[in-house]
Amino acid sequence: MFDLSDAATLPEMVSNGQDGLVFPAGNSQQLYIKLKYLLENDLIREQFAHHAKVWAHKRW
Repeated sequence: MFDLSDAATLPEMVSNGQDGLVFPAGNSQQLYIKLKYLLENDLIREQFAHHAKVWAHKRW
């Protein structure tokens, strides 16, 4: 799905490691690490997208 700061208003929408990645608010190093990880891992991005779609269909 995407990266999400732990200061976001809807953190319950992301299960860290299942459909996205959560990082500490204000920690640009962690944001960099997580974005780099996602850019280098097509399969992980596809899995996150699938889980996010399933989550959305169940709730909306």
